Amino acid sequence: MIKVVYGTLSEAGHRSTFYFPYWNFPPARWIGPRQRKVQSDLKIINDCLDGIIQKEKETRQVFHYLPLSSFYCSVSDFVISVSPRKKM
Repeated sequence: MIKVVYGTLSEAGHRSTFYFPYWNFPPARWIGPRQRKVQSDLKIINDCLDGIIQKEKETRQVFHYLPLSSFYCSVSDFVISVSPRKKM
């Protein structure tokens, strides 16, 4: 998997410096060996990510959080009640 990601990143670096985006031309995606490799690597990465997303959707637990405003109000009330005040 590391080689797949590294190869894809190398291709992204090549594409960022090339003048003409020939990879957007559909037949060119399958003519060159490097482009075929990139397409297969992207399929591997997408399949892996889809599997991870599906697994997380299945095992997801929903937590109910309080709004931050209620947390800040309760903390500020606590700090005011605990901290000693000096009268001027």
